[in-house]
Parts: sequence; structure tokens; C-alpha cells
Amino acid sequence: MTQTQKNFVKGAAVLGIAGLIVKIIGALFRIPLANVVGTEGMGYYQMAYPVYTLLLTVSTAGLPTAISKLVSERIAHGDYAGAHYTFQVARRVLLLIGIVTAILMFALARPISNLQATPPAMYSLMAISPALFFVSVMSAYRGYFQGMQNMTPTALSQLVEQAGKLVIGLSLAYVMLERTGNPAFGAMGALIGVTIAEAVALFYMIGVYGRRKNEILANIPQLDKDGAKKNFRPIVKQVLLIAIPVTLGACVMPIVSALDSVIVSRTLQDIGYAQKEATSMYGVLTGVVNPLINMPAVLSLALAMSLVPAISQSSAQGDTANVKAKSSFGFKLALLVGLPCATGFMLLAQPIIMMLYKNVQGSELAMAVMLFQMLSFGVLFLTLVQTMTGILQGLGKPVLPVISLAVGATAKVVVSILLIRVPDINIYGAAAGTICCYAIAAVMDIIFVVRRSGFSISIVNHIIKPVLATVVMGVCVYAAYRLVGGYSNTAGVLAAILVGIVVYAGVLLLTRGLTQLELDMLPGGGRLAKVMKKMRIWK
Repeated sequence: MTQTQKNFVKGAAVLGIAGLIVKIIGALFRIPLANVVGTEGMGYYQMAYPVYTLLLTVSTAGLPTAISKLVSERIAHGDYAGAHYTFQVARRVLLLIGIVTAILMFALARPISNLQATPPAMYSLMAISPALFFVSVMSAYRGYFQGMQNMTPTALSQLVEQAGKLVIGLSLAYVMLERTGNPAFGAMGALIGVTIAEAVALFYMIGVYGRRKNEILANIPQLDKDGAKKNFRPIVKQVLLIAIPVTLGACVMPIVSALDSVIVSRTLQDIGYAQKEATSMYGVLTGVVNPLINMPAVLSLALAMSLVPAISQSSAQGDTANVKAKSSFGFKLALLVGLPCATGFMLLAQPIIMMLYKNVQGSELAMAVMLFQMLSFGVLFLTLVQTMTGILQGLGKPVLPVISLAVGATAKVVVSILLIRVPDINIYGAAAGTICCYAIAAVMDIIFVVRRSGFSISIVNHIIKPVLATVVMGVCVYAAYRLVGGYSNTAGVLAAILVGIVVYAGVLLLTRGLTQLELDMLPGGGRLAKVMKKMRIWK
């Protein structure tokens, strides 16, 4: 492996590990936040966040990728001046985009909250709008360092913003709720914390650039001060040609989430629910249940990240046998992650929510449990979508998962609107729409992968063995909770999870649900295979 390849692998690992930690912190952040601001406060928080995410995606999704690509290409040709001009131009463009999107969101806060039929959400929309400016500018620095194969500043800045959001956001949410007694201001405090965290992360990136500026400019002895101005238009054109397709693909789910913030609350009010009640119901769905449903996605995301380079390498070498084997293994692993998580969530829905959310009680608890059990089905489809997306990206077909997700998202909007309007279904219609979205996208992605990679689905190895292990695990999890949960709900949940992990892994190994070759592909899998042989469980 060349030094360049080693740097790339090391950088990808740093960014990947940081990304996983960020996902975990982001998922965990909403649990204590819900306990601080309650379901109504989470409703206001979740009204603002999808709109923010959509505008953030438009301004930053493809641009850091484009910057890093153009910078790395110029550096590869020894054109350090061109790389620096690219960064300077991109920073100016992103500065302008950040100013425009931040002002736009702040100015439209009232009309958007009225469109959502939730006027108090205006405060949350205003509170998070400045973050658009900070993140936009920061993405220029991130793209520049990534183009230089230096992933550490990006990784650390991500950790800084998540830690800041966790500490500052929760603190301000608590203080503002205590002082006002209004959940809308509690949510506003949390989002002010997000804005401050993004500002701190930007200043960190500016500081890193400032410390390294002399070193960077040392490679450019004849840097033209007006070089960025002279190259402005061609660089902008190159950046946009790369960024626009990436951005369009990344916008699918943020658009759907933003539409959801309008559709769900407004439709619930149309069928007779009061604004505060509709906001609380939306808060239960998006602020209480969704963070739990998205937790297994951390595992499937890590799987997808590892599959992209592995399959890309085999595909580039024309090694069709390895492409088939890795694609087959990816599909199996998605099932091995999704099936037990979905089953565990379904069986322990009420105990888990009672353990994590002390303020969710009565009718809200019953609603949260029902939504959690419904969306447990979506966990399997979500893990399949993420894993199949990784495989398709590795095969050089990144557009196909975007198409399947767009079709699924369209179905989600239609199903949600139709079902929420039925009084007896109400908020559960939104959950049904989400399940439809991921189910359709998963099926389409599986078809795309099977056709492109050539692997065939084995009924025994891909379906029967994982299902058998899941069923045995489910019985043991239920029994473990019944045995311990009567004394302590928390102890019962933890005991059930521990028993489930041990039983599931044991049944898989005993039935060879994972082969030795497949174990070797997993971190530490080779050692486990040796242990199995020493214990004479395997030959």
C-alpha cells in the first residue's frame, strides 16, 4: 500500500469513527432533552429542525465534497496555489449562502410556523437560523482540509459541535423553561445551544487554519493575491457541477421531514385536535420515538461505510466473485442487525420508554408505545436501505438509492396525508407512512443490488437462520424481562438486552448463521472463529 493510500485509509477511519460518535451523541441528545422540555417542547423543537436541516442540506451537502475533490486534484498535480484559490472562492460563496439562508429562515419564521399551524414554533425557527451561517462557512474549511487528506480538523469540529449542543443546549433548555414555564421557550433554548455550538466549532476550524496558514502558504511561493478573483467564475462553475447532483440526492429525506412538520400537525388540527395537543403528539413521534428507532442505524451506517471501499476495490479489480460475496454478506449483516433490533424494540417497547422518558405518562405513554411498536418494523427496512445504499455506492451506482428513496418518500407523503385524516388512525398514519417509505426503498435497493452484483438470496442462509436466531432470542428476552422486570423495570430491560445479545450470538454461531469466512470479514471475527474451533463447536 502506498503512503497516499495509507493516508486515505487513515483519514477515512478518523472521519468514520468521528461520524459514528456524532450519530450516537445526536441520538442520545434528544432523550434527556425530552425529559427537560416534555413532549410539547419536543414538538416545537422538531418543527424547526427539519426546516433547518433542509436549508442546511441545500447550502452544504454537496459543496464540501466538491471543494475537497477539486483541492485534492490540484494538490495531486502540485498546483497548491490553485487549491488555495478554490478554498478562497468557495469560502466567499458559502459566506454569501450562509448569510442568505440564515436571514431567509429568520425572516420566514412566522410564516413557516403559521403554515405548520403551530405559531409558537416561530421562536425555535428564529433561534436556530444563525446556525445556517456558521455551518455554511465552516463547510469551506472542512472541504479544504479534507482535500488535503487531513480529516482530523473535520472530525474534531464535529465532536466539538455535538458536545456543545449536548451541554449548552440542555442547559439553556432547562434554564429557559424554568424561567418562563413555556415549553416553546424551552425548545428555543435548546436550539440557541445548537447555534452556539456551531459557532464554537467554526471558530475552532478558523483557529486550526490560522495555525497552519504559514505552513500552507509556504508551498505557494508566488501566490497571486488577486488569483481567487481572476479564477472566481471557472471555480464556481466547477464546484457547482460537482455539488448540485450530490445536493439533489441528499435533499430527498430533508424535504420529506420538512413536509412532515407541516402535514402532521396541520392535519391533526384539521380533524379536531387542539394546537398544543397536536404539537405534543408530533413531539411524541419525532422527539420520543424516532431517536430510538434511529439508534440501530448507527450500526448499519458503520456497516455501509465499510462496504463502500471494500466493494469498490473488488469492483475496480474486476473481481466479480468477491463483489458477489461481499454484497451477499452485506445483505445478511443488514438482516442480522435489523431483525433482532426490531424484535427487541417490539417486545420491550413500553419498558424501554418508561426507563428512558420519565415524563411520558398516561395517554402519551400509550401513544409512544404503540408508535414505537409500529415503527419497529421500519427498523429492519431502514438497516436494509442504509446497507444496500453502501453496496450500490461501492458498485459505482450512487444514483439508484436516491431514486428508490425518492419513490419511497413520495409514498410516505401520500400515505401519511390519507391516513392521518382518518380520526381513528390520526398520528399513527404518519408512522405507517414512514414504514411504507423504508419498505419500498429497501425492496427497490435489494433488486438493484441483486441485478448489479449478481448475488442470489439464499432462503436458508439469508432468511431461515437469522429468523430462527431472532425467534429464540425473542422468547428468551421476553422471559428475562418477565423474571426481573417485576422487581425493577430498568434492571429488567438491561437483563433482557444482555440475555438477548448472548442468546442471539450463541444461536447464530451454533447454527453457522455466520460462516468462518464471514466472521473473518468482521473486526475480531477471526479470533472468535479460533475460539469456536478450540471449543470444538466448529470443526
